[in-house]
Amino acid sequence: MPLVDASDLNTHARSQGYELCRFAVRDLDDLHAVMTAAEAELAPVCFVVAEDWRAQYLLPAIERRARSTRVPAVLQLVAATAAGAIEGMRLGCNSIVAQQADAGAIVRACGVPVSDATAAEVLQEGTVAEKADAVTARLRRSRSAGTATDADAHCKRWEAVEHCIVYNYAGSEEDARAMMARGKAELAAIPGVTDVFVGKAVEAAARCRYVWLVRFASRAVIDRYRTHPSHVAFADGAFRPFAKDRLSIDFEGS
Repeated sequence: MPLVDASDLNTHARSQGYELCRFAVRDLDDLHAVMTAAEAELAPVCFVVAEDWRAQYLLPAIERRARSTRVPAVLQLVAATAAGAIEGMRLGCNSIVAQQADAGAIVRACGVPVSDATAAEVLQEGTVAEKADAVTARLRRSRSAGTATDADAHCKRWEAVEHCIVYNYAGSEEDARAMMARGKAELAAIPGVTDVFVGKAVEAAARCRYVWLVRFASRAVIDRYRTHPSHVAFADGAFRPFAKDRLSIDFEGS
């Protein structure tokens, strides 16, 4: 059961009379303890990370672990700034606590739920086993234990969208590399874009010589990306005039 839509999971919790537990994750011990207990109790769970220097290291680890878990999970960032919220989405968060109004507006436009700033459980210092025991006790008190399968059936998967363009470039290879380097930097900064890959075909005789793979946090980013000033300026000025032979498709995970 991978990451699921946070709004769906909160709705399920309310309808079934249990509390979706939110646990602050400060290090990998916290992550392992929460995940071990949640899987053993078959309980949905929300991982919460604060916007600080640890977030850039913790979020990718939590996102990868959450996508392989046996219980529905949500990855939430408590964002103090708009820049932090944008970075949180890039690193895989599918729920944001926005402490600034402008951050909330950006997040909503990208299709990521904005949550209220409710307190997260902070695990006491101790061994991983001791922390897992504390998580288990909390999950049982919340009545969420045993609800994972039903929650999964009622929640949409949280899947990224891959924007794929294969194309040929009417210019030198040096010009193509310069264009791709510029585009990679400018497009990656658009809110809701989580990754940008540019590449050249391994086979020289390939039908299309070059590729863009732009990953969006959600479907909602597609239209926002198309009309974003940075994308419009780059596409109309540096890309489309020289890449008329191209094919563009958006893909969603299944």
